[in-house]
Amino acid sequence: MSTNRLLSPSQLAWRRFKKNRLALYSACYLAALLVFILLYPFFSKVNPNDLSDLLNSPPSSEHLFGTDDHGRDLFARTLFGTRISLLVGAVGALVSLFIGVIWGAAAGYLGGKVDSVMMRFVDVLYCLPSIVFVIALITTLEGLAQDYFSSFKLFQGDSAYLIRLLFLFTGLGAISWLTMARIVRGQVLSLRQMPFVEASKVLGAGPLRILFRHIIPNVAGVAIVYLALTVPAIILNESFLSYLGIGVQPPQASLGSLIAGGAGQINPIRIYWWSILFPTSLLVTVLLSLNFLADGLRDALDPRDAK
Repeated sequence: MSTNRLLSPSQLAWRRFKKNRLALYSACYLAALLVFILLYPFFSKVNPNDLSDLLNSPPSSEHLFGTDDHGRDLFARTLFGTRISLLVGAVGALVSLFIGVIWGAAAGYLGGKVDSVMMRFVDVLYCLPSIVFVIALITTLEGLAQDYFSSFKLFQGDSAYLIRLLFLFTGLGAISWLTMARIVRGQVLSLRQMPFVEASKVLGAGPLRILFRHIIPNVAGVAIVYLALTVPAIILNESFLSYLGIGVQPPQASLGSLIAGGAGQINPIRIYWWSILFPTSLLVTVLLSLNFLADGLRDALDPRDAK
């Protein structure tokens, strides 16, 4: 008797995931990086926004990544920027997951004209330039939101920063759910005719109960895989927006804004290489690790793989 028959589906998935060394190392790297950037502020006395007289100082024992053009410690700012970029990526991906799964599951299960109308709406949104939509959202509505929330004491001081993050969360998440909806719809179309769904109907289960208790849990594996692919896409979009000056604003930082600041220090007279090398390297390693992790999850959660 094969030992695979004695293991649960989750145990089989974990076994397959461990065989993918690249995905496993990527998961370990991301976990270690996340723990480090979260705990660093509790053990370091360096404020990422503190100014000093050491302008554009190269890496040293005092400043591991050097300083920027305002004398701020680039190591602390890079860690802080990584935390912001990962936060935007994670929250935006969760927004994408929620909208995409609900929309795709409803369209696939209801079928007929409802499915046709819902998916034509997705097709129309696909034709729109997504980044331009986020730029228009931020530039047109952010000022109105700041004027509204500025009257509340809770948002005074940090209102602009919090509102910009809110628009990044919702905007980037709202443009990333379209593919998720299509993938989930395709899975639901094949699941709604399965015997366990028909049995639930015979027992009197309503559409909502069938969707949330039987169908959506069965597409969770596919949704998780695409969620892991969505996070690096959103981080890259956020970095691009911050590079253009539309994302996270100084003195706050993200990897995109740090790269933009480093690129601005490149001139024919002198290149302050550390100001762009370290944020870029960290962004590249994070994006690659997330993509390797998503590939490993896709292979591990594939039910057709019986190895």
